[in-house]
Amino acid sequence: NAIVHDGTIYLIYSGSLVGIDYTTGLVTAPAGQDADLTDPNVWTKLDYPLQKSGVYNGQWQLGTGHGMWSNDEDGNLIYGGYADTGHAGGGRAQSGLC
Repeated sequence: NAIVHDGTIYLIYSGSLVGIDYTTGLVTAPAGQDADLTDPNVWTKLDYPLQKSGVYNGQWQLGTGHGMWSNDEDGNLIYGGYADTGHAGGGRAQSGLC
């Protein structure tokens, strides 16, 4: 899932298998004709998971599911996604914004 915003490419990726250890990560790179996106040194990786399974606000959240980039009414970049609040699946899907 990727978007270009203010001259930067934001790319969210799956960091593991789907299950109780599911995580997502984020890498960024400069956008533009001179950016060589095949060069690993162009990309900057967030040094912690963007989203991961665990207990949050007293509820188990399994993975993060899919999501999408959008803009709010003020033009701010937002990411909407969901999590499964049932341990090992079978729970309720919870939507949220990052």
